[in-house]
Amino acid sequence: MSKQRQFSLLSLSLAFLFILGRYFDPYGSHLLILTSVFLLLAGSFLLFILRPGWQLGGIFEALFLPVSFLTAFQLFYSLLPTHWWSQLLLFFLVSLGVYFAIAAGNIFFVASRFRIVPLYRAALSLSFLFILGELYLLFDFLFSFRLTFWQNGFLAMLLSAPFFLYLFRAAAIEERTISWWQLAPFVLAASIITGELALALSFLPLTINFFTLYLLSFVYLLGGLLQAALQQRLSRFTLREYLAVGAGILMALIFLG
Repeated sequence: MSKQRQFSLLSLSLAFLFILGRYFDPYGSHLLILTSVFLLLAGSFLLFILRPGWQLGGIFEALFLPVSFLTAFQLFYSLLPTHWWSQLLLFFLVSLGVYFAIAAGNIFFVASRFRIVPLYRAALSLSFLFILGELYLLFDFLFSFRLTFWQNGFLAMLLSAPFFLYLFRAAAIEERTISWWQLAPFVLAASIITGELALALSFLPLTINFFTLYLLSFVYLLGGLLQAALQQRLSRFTLREYLAVGAGILMALIFLG
């Protein structure tokens, strides 16, 4: 069986288990247990199909994007009411999202271990979109608890760190000389700034969705600029481009809010 068919079969199976889990726990009273079991099954299936070896770096490159995608959807899904049409839509979204996440992770694993493949840049852009979407769902879930300002800042910092690490690691694959330890200052700077922004936004009278969107716009700026700096492509044009897009997003949010 080809890799594409294996990815398709696995994505459909995981989407079915994702929907089935709601029937075992319709009220979300055992959300953490159900999520842990589901992710354990998903990780086992992914390890069997992708076979990244036993190096921690290879496992992280291959598994992080699909596992984090499933985690974000699982937690956010617990906040939604159950309707048959919403479950049908979620089955389609989860199966499609898992397929592309697995494919992107496989591309990064092959590129880091062997050679840069033609789809590497497309997978890099797709992974950035996945990270923004997943962080939106996770931030929405986090801020729905209405925690204190320092808890919002601390948890947003911890939550964003692995996503920045994955984004910067994927961008650094092309630069073979950049090691994992050299990514640490970029990850720390981006995650700390994200936590500080979440702490500051906690004092504003914002709804959860706007809180998340404001924070996500800064994540886009931080991720894009630091990713370009890692690849040594941070020119004035790139800086103006990201700042213009970020300013446009912020103005739109201010106008809508």
